[in-house]
Amino acid sequence: MTATLWSTAPQNRYAAERMGIALAPSQTRDAFALRRRTTVVLASLFLVLNIAALAVLTPVVIETVTSVVSLPDLAPPTN
Repeated sequence: MTATLWSTAPQNRYAAERMGIALAPSQTRDAFALRRRTTVVLASLFLVLNIAALAVLTPVVIETVTSVVSLPDLAPPTN
């Protein structure tokens, strides 16, 4: 849905005038501000979710690596 909104939005003042939209000059200086803000919010959310997943999985990974490393200790002695 957002891609449709971005693709149909006027990219500058002249495009807005052709579409019949009267935009103030202050609104057309930065036509991609909303897109950048949305990208930053989504990237931040993705980063937070990844950090949370890493924090949750770290004890499991440590336990697994510790058990794999200690496996030779459980092997029968070789003479």
